[in-house]
Amino acid sequence: MQAGDAQSATAGQAVAVRPSVKVVDASNRVVPNVSVTFTVASGGGAVTDPAPTTDASGIATVGSWTMGLATGSNTLTASVAAGGVSGNPVTFTAAALPNIYQPGTNANLSGTQNFTSVTIPAGVTVTMTGDLVLNVTGPVTIAGSLVGDCKKLTLTALGALTVTGTVRNVCTDPAATAVPLVLIGEDSYSFQGATIASSGDLAIVNDPGRVATGTPPAGAALRRAGPRAAATTFRCRYVDTEVGNLNMTQPHAHPGQPNGDNGLPGASRILECGFPVTGQTGGSMLFNNVTVYGQDGADGGSGEGVPGLPSTRGGNGGAAGGIVVTADDDIVFDGPVSLREGNGGRGGDASITGVVGNPGQSVAATSGNGGGVKPQTLTFPVLIQAGGTIAVNADLHVILGHGGNGGDATALAGDGVDGNPGKNGGNATVGGGNGGNSAPQRINASGAVTGLGLISIGGGDAGNGGTMLPVAGLGGNAVGLGAAAGVAGNETILPNSGNGGAGQANGQLRLLRSSDGGVSAIGLNSRGGKGGDAVFRGGNGGNGSANCPTGTGGAGGAGGNILGGDGIPGAGSPMGAAGTTTITNAGNGGRGGDGLVRGAGGAAGANGASHGSGGTGSIPGTNSFQTGTQGNICAGAPRIVVSPVFENN
Repeated sequence: MQAGDAQSATAGQAVAVRPSVKVVDASNRVVPNVSVTFTVASGGGAVTDPAPTTDASGIATVGSWTMGLATGSNTLTASVAAGGVSGNPVTFTAAALPNIYQPGTNANLSGTQNFTSVTIPAGVTVTMTGDLVLNVTGPVTIAGSLVGDCKKLTLTALGALTVTGTVRNVCTDPAATAVPLVLIGEDSYSFQGATIASSGDLAIVNDPGRVATGTPPAGAALRRAGPRAAATTFRCRYVDTEVGNLNMTQPHAHPGQPNGDNGLPGASRILECGFPVTGQTGGSMLFNNVTVYGQDGADGGSGEGVPGLPSTRGGNGGAAGGIVVTADDDIVFDGPVSLREGNGGRGGDASITGVVGNPGQSVAATSGNGGGVKPQTLTFPVLIQAGGTIAVNADLHVILGHGGNGGDATALAGDGVDGNPGKNGGNATVGGGNGGNSAPQRINASGAVTGLGLISIGGGDAGNGGTMLPVAGLGGNAVGLGAAAGVAGNETILPNSGNGGAGQANGQLRLLRSSDGGVSAIGLNSRGGKGGDAVFRGGNGGNGSANCPTGTGGAGGAGGNILGGDGIPGAGSPMGAAGTTTITNAGNGGRGGDGLVRGAGGAAGANGASHGSGGTGSIPGTNSFQTGTQGNICAGAPRIVVSPVFENN
């Protein structure tokens, strides 16, 4: 041993003197160019350059020796890979001293920080200036504030985590991408009078091995305790606390040319007690006067048509952000608790205008679907799941979000240009966004569901279908003697578009007892979404040109056909309202041109409109589907006059 034994350093920090050894032979002569291996033997520390070679003086020095995160003894061995070497290996000892973080004034933190304990006193704010990974081998107490604008936070306390202040990493820039917030209290955690807010996924757990994926443990992994009385001591406590953040939504998706982006799903809130994944026990959870907010899904981006391109599409709305409350033992609701899921995002609108031409440009617009009530990464919007007993001793309110409405679709086809003959108008096709579907919530207990509190379940209405407006191009008017006019384009609404989302019709809250004695409570009546409205108001033929005084007037152009109609109302309790289809000044034939022989009026278009709610007959229009009028006989045209014939006797 040359140097570096019997030192001390703060836990998580390197010792001041790098350990080194001197290698000599049996005659006490130095041995150069021999590899020496330094290995951490205890304490959980780390070394760099662990296999140095002896120098000309026979000395090998490790790059650095960092103490483990816990206080106490750390040991390091140095060995030579050869037989018959005396003093092999050599053991170095160092003491890891407490590394306590307890700022007395406002401070900043970022990066990866390792401490033996952390205390943020009341009135003190620690600001995350960058993403923060906070590893603490002992307890963490936050009476003040730990905040960062859109900074990712992972806090792991191997001791108890106690929060009576604020932990927040909300993004103030509405266009910023949200980041997660993970709080881990392996020994236990307690939130009293606390505010925990994040724009991203939020997880509060005991298990350091868990990550904030938004995926709860499967029900089969929960410990089966069997019916028994609820716990009175708790590893996990929420009292007078708000988790999540009301009105905090994901940023809206970007509009696009020609297509809009899909909206991001709402962030989920995972509140987990014990070790449901590994099957360890001892995870009972208490709630008293607590509100938990899921996050709204983002609206889909609007699709904005590009001149010359034939179609556009709006992005889908993001799914609602859900809530999971799970424990491997009991869950006790001792005071009023409100679990409020986020809402589905609205589907993006789609709008396009065709180019006037020969013929007019045909265009199509499809708007985005609304985000559903069922979260993207969870089985249920709100899941309460216990391996033991669920005791409801006070009011428990579960409020589901609503499905996002489908986006509106508008397609304005290009008109045909005037000419000889007049040119045809373009076709217009639209698909309205469907409303987001509802979903049931679930309460699972391996033991009993007990207590005299009220369990109420509300919300969860499905989204409405989007409005659909296809406007076909007009047929061009005829130019020149006796020329025929252009035919109007057709207006089409795609099948299965603009439908209302499906609601739930489970009846009253039901308790379902499983074969192993467990209880599942499921239920919710929710309204189906309204079918989207349809509007037809174009597709008229052009007018024929005159051919006076001696010719035949040009024929008027035929009116365009229409097909489709309003969206199907969503099933539910009650069922969604039916959409409406309005037809105004659509599908009319153009007027014939004047001439010695009148030009024929254009044929009326076909009315193929139908109600999504099941009506099969045509829907009458206002000033629509009329055959064009004939042209007039030219003024001053030659006439043959026949006088009465009288017979002479």
